[in-house]
Amino acid sequence: MKKMIFGLMLTSLGFICSALIIMSAVLSPLNPVSYNGIEGWLGSLLYMKLQLPLAAFILLAIAGLIICCVEAFRKEK
Repeated sequence: MKKMIFGLMLTSLGFICSALIIMSAVLSPLNPVSYNGIEGWLGSLLYMKLQLPLAAFILLAIAGLIICCVEAFRKEK
């Protein structure tokens, strides 16, 4: 049960932080930037150097989801 709660916490933390990073990219048209000719969400992520944290938080969410699934379908003896 403790591993399931840990997995849920990791998943929620990963999803919330990923959503915050994506929201910062979505709200960037308020202050438009161009990173070497790349515009839009990818350009703003590159300009703010948030592509590595976004990938890390997505991986964190996936790892938490895997932990939850393993604990939910584990057979107890």
